[in-house]
This record gives sequence, structure tokens and C-alpha cells, in this order.
Amino acid sequence: MGILSFAWSHEQGKGEYPHRLPTITTPLWGQAPLQAIRGKLTLLLGNMDGNKCKAEEKPTNVSLATALTGMYGGKVAMKDAILAELAACEQKHDVKILYAAECGSRSWGLANQGSDYDVRFVYVRRKDDYLRLEAVRDTIDWRLDDDLDIVGWDLSKFLRLLRNSNPSVFEWLGSGVVYAEDEAFGAVRSLARRCVSPKSLALHYLGMASGNNRHLQASNQPGLKRYLHTIRALLACKWVVEQMTCPPLSFDELCDYGLAVELRPAIQTMVDIKRSGEESGGQDHVPELDSWISVELNNLKDAASHIESTDKLPWRDLNQVFLELVEHTDMLLSLYPSSHGVDAGQKRV
Repeated sequence: MGILSFAWSHEQGKGEYPHRLPTITTPLWGQAPLQAIRGKLTLLLGNMDGNKCKAEEKPTNVSLATALTGMYGGKVAMKDAILAELAACEQKHDVKILYAAECGSRSWGLANQGSDYDVRFVYVRRKDDYLRLEAVRDTIDWRLDDDLDIVGWDLSKFLRLLRNSNPSVFEWLGSGVVYAEDEAFGAVRSLARRCVSPKSLALHYLGMASGNNRHLQASNQPGLKRYLHTIRALLACKWVVEQMTCPPLSFDELCDYGLAVELRPAIQTMVDIKRSGEESGGQDHVPELDSWISVELNNLKDAASHIESTDKLPWRDLNQVFLELVEHTDMLLSLYPSSHGVDAGQKRV
């Protein structure tokens, strides 16, 4: 049962179904109605309707965690704030979140105390929404402030990208920080293992490393972040070329696997500075590291070009999982009236 779910007993406990939270039920809130919580947050943060906040609409230097701490006293775990926002997103957009995880620097192990939270999720709409002629957006942008960035993809988009072996999809699935996962989402994970294309992944990370390296070499003081991003992409490509599987997200694990031993002290110094949050100004070039990057890029370009292409998974396999999850979700969402402007008792058309 996913984190954004709770037990619903039908006829005195006959059946237990995970579905959307009608109220926040984490320890932070107790049984406080979601609407009341969002009302308080609106006063503190300006705009909580799922659109990106304009700077002038927010109090200066007020983050979500700070606002929640002021409301409830004591330290508020960001996980509670994230779960609250995911539940709010479900209700506003009338969707069911099947999976939500942390991505970016926090999933790579390169974050510091001031790093923002990049939350990514997969959601499903009501079945009727997929049967309409008018187009429905397949992305939900739900950014609140500089601390918290939440973005979701419709299951249909997620599965199409999965079939194309999109690296972002695999990084979402590989995150070590999972905020929510419905048991039914296991079917998607099973599909993912069959959609991995080493050639597509290798070319993606190779292109990312090459692009970052061009910027790195064009600057006299490229900065720690540019170096770390270049090295991460390069090592991810090296992993794919040699292991023919998805690379791990952990920067430390990638370094242990593929970084030359003599370069590790210099990289570890950069990582320590990044994690401490004390990064300031530029980073002077490290000739030994620049040379290693250049050699590895040339070697990996040749190796990636020799990886054989793989056949894509048949559409029927993805269609089957998609339809099963839509039916599963539609049953859960049917327990609640639509939030898309349909009056109580009015039939949706």
C-alpha cells in the first residue's frame, strides 16, 4: 500500500483498498482537514494552487519548512511537508499518485543542507479522462518555493518514455528516497526491466558528459558543480558500456567503480565542499582531471558506437499494464466525486 493511501473498510472490514487521502493522516497533522491546512499555507506562501509562485506573491525568505514550523511549532520533517503537498496535488487535479520519489542531488548523494527537494511522481487520471477527444495535459507542475519542486507525469507519458529507454524514467525508478509507491506500481517496475536499452542510455550520458565538458573547458573557473556533473555523466556512461545495465544514482558508488584511484582525492575534496554548502566562486582547472575526462570521452564514444541496438517492448505489453492500472485507479477514484467542477450528483460526460 502506498504512502498516500489508507485502509478503507467496506462493510465492516470486508476489503481494504488504497486510495487518495481525503484528509492528511500523518502524525504531523492528525486528522486536520486538508482544506484547512492548505488555507493556512496559502496565507504564508501566497500561491498554493499548483502554479509556480511569482516572487512578489511570496513573503521574502519564507520556505515551506519554515512556514510549517511556524504553524505547528518545533521542527517539521520535510517528508511530512512533501506528503502533504502530494495529497493536495491528488485532490486538486483529481488523480491518484502511484509513485513519488526524490531525484537530483539528494538522490545522487551530493546535497547539502540548503539543497532543494526535487520530487517526481507518476499519476493516473479517471478512466473517463482518457476517453475524451480533447487533449489532457500529461504533466503536472507543482512548484512551491525554492526549497521544493514537485513535478509529475501521467502514466501514459511515463510508459511511452519507458519504452524508449528514457534515462529520466530509470532514474526516477532507481531513487533510494521513495515517498510513495502503490503496490500495483510493481507491474511498471517489471516492464522497466524489459525496456532497458544500453545503447540509448550510453549515448544519453555520453552526450551529457560531452556538453558539460564543453562548458567546463570554455571557462577559466568552471565551478565545482560543472566538474561534478561532467564526472557523474561520464562515469554513468562507463557503467552502462561495461555492465550493460542502468547505472546507480549514487555518486560515491560511481566513483568507486570507474574513477582512477589517483584522481579520487581531488574529487573527494570537491564533493566535501559541495556537501558542506560552502561552495563559493569558481573552481580552478585540475589538469590531471581534465586530461582524464578527455581520454575517457574518446574511449567511451568508440565503445558506445559498438553497442548493438535492442528491440523495443511490444505495445501490447505496455497497453495491458496501462489499462490494468487505469481500471485499478478508476475504482479507487470512484469513491470520491470529481474535483473538476462537476456538481454533486451531476453525471460526468
